[in-house]
Amino acid sequence: MFRTQKISCTQRIPRSADIQKKSLIPGVVAAQDPRLTACNGGNSLNTCQSQFNTKMGFDQSLGVTKYQDLRSAIEKSFADYQALGLLNICEAYKEYQQCYTDGQFFACAQNPFGLLTATNNGGVQFTQDQANGYVKIWNQLDFVCGAGFSIFANAEDCGSAVFNNQTAAMRQCDNDFNVKAAADPNEACAYVEIAANCYFQLFWNACKKPEVAYWGCNYERTGTNLLYPQCSQIFCTYMWRDQSLSLLVLIIGFSGVLSGGLDCDSTVYMECQADLNKALSIADPQPWLRHTTRTKEKLESAKFATYLSNEGCMSQTWKGDSGQTLRQCRLDYEVTSDVDATQACTLANKYLICFETQFKNNCGDKSNDSQFWACEYSRVNIFTRFPQCAARCVC
Repeated sequence: MFRTQKISCTQRIPRSADIQKKSLIPGVVAAQDPRLTACNGGNSLNTCQSQFNTKMGFDQSLGVTKYQDLRSAIEKSFADYQALGLLNICEAYKEYQQCYTDGQFFACAQNPFGLLTATNNGGVQFTQDQANGYVKIWNQLDFVCGAGFSIFANAEDCGSAVFNNQTAAMRQCDNDFNVKAAADPNEACAYVEIAANCYFQLFWNACKKPEVAYWGCNYERTGTNLLYPQCSQIFCTYMWRDQSLSLLVLIIGFSGVLSGGLDCDSTVYMECQADLNKALSIADPQPWLRHTTRTKEKLESAKFATYLSNEGCMSQTWKGDSGQTLRQCRLDYEVTSDVDATQACTLANKYLICFETQFKNNCGDKSNDSQFWACEYSRVNIFTRFPQCAARCVC
């Protein structure tokens, strides 16, 4: 089974006062910057929302004030058209992002404070609930259209069934979270975990597939984490036969299990690790203990099928000059961010672009799937070390 796991790390999460001293970096990395950068309602928000609605055939009234109806329309697309519905939403979402300029995407779609202080909005003032509900939708789509896309697409029948038959239950999960978090904000992180588990249960009951339950858990978690960045140490983890074997292990390595304080049976670990090492021809008996090992490099894939379908050019990228460039980019990021952790989120942008560029050079300008794979591959290393950095890859 899956459950959420709160990870206790020695890396300090920046306080609001710390983040306010830094400038927002546009691009694939959007640091959680709580400064009140106002959203331009007329020239940015309304224009881009109208474009999204037109692309999807939604009623033009959908937007911040009718965020619940907007969510219903999006999730109905998941329910009615399954993986194709996801694809259509993700294409419209990508155009929605590209519609914004001058940092307005963050102000209008990622930062509730930007909506609360919106300008040029025809005298309309948004409420806190409207602002929170609206930005939550887009942050969830970052996951749906990124790392979560292939999971849902490979289980579209049962996944879409949840959106067909369990919408009332999902809204109850949402409402319980909103009421409890508002009444007791000091315990917001506990309610984030409860809400994520609530979604996990809905998808588990419908599909009985751990990867789909994991999708449901993250679908909720990624939305609430944006609203409560202090809760960024909560992840969706995998429990099997009472063993704390997390999918997080496959993503972030054994160091994540240690930092999470999970009860790992070292004997079982060594036996399983030995089998994996043998299959991959790895001599190191404990490769999870370092971030730079071949095991992590071989497993850090968000979309295995993508690599197989582009095996020639993607394999070539790891060789020669481009392979050396990839290794150097990774080392530069790891060494520099270890020395000055406050610059980790800023440096992450350069790191992701480096990987995307090398795969683009070898696989072609139109190789969007290969470039997305490369971005996700490198992004794992970022959120492993610095989960407060909201690095995102959009295909």
